[in-house]
Amino acid sequence: MIAFVRGILLEIEGDSVIIDCGGLGYRIYTPVTSLVQQIGEEILLHTYQLVREDDISLYGFIDKQQLNIFKKCISVSGIGPKSALGILNGLKLEQIFHGIHREDYTIFTKISGIGKKTAQRLVLELKDKIKIELENLQNFETSKGVGEEQNKVNHLLSDKVIEALLSLGYKRKEVEDSVKRVISLGERDISVIIKEVLKEKGLGR
Repeated sequence: MIAFVRGILLEIEGDSVIIDCGGLGYRIYTPVTSLVQQIGEEILLHTYQLVREDDISLYGFIDKQQLNIFKKCISVSGIGPKSALGILNGLKLEQIFHGIHREDYTIFTKISGIGKKTAQRLVLELKDKIKIELENLQNFETSKGVGEEQNKVNHLLSDKVIEALLSLGYKRKEVEDSVKRVISLGERDISVIIKEVLKEKGLGR
């Protein structure tokens, strides 16, 4: 079993590349949309070797996560290597995870060779097979949502404090940075924020 291939990228042909490894040229089927290397540069692909009675093919991927998703896709009935490669060529990993997490099979029907029933089966089976990836995605979205909401609250509070200071005759440039800093420390009481800002700036009228 070939675990990876490293060499010089010689050609990109359709959904495959040719890599020169010490004088031997390997044709490897890969999601070419993920490649960042140019012709003539060194490349490393993590590989999956497919052996059939009439064919031996290599499929290569830029990282192990992409390889892992490929192997999970071809474990689903009705999804062959070409369809799995098409999924990784047409969709980013984040899109695949989002589609499975939200049970949105329609994004997979856009891939050539994948119909509605196969896409539904893919979503259903992969939801159990990539639990860790989906949990990480859910945790990221939750923390992102909390962070965005907190930023909105901080922005509104900052506007109120600055407005109060402007009404007292201070200039925005004098106090804006200090207001944001005090709020970032967790203070929420407007009167306390104003006192801290004036103390920090040495202002008082």
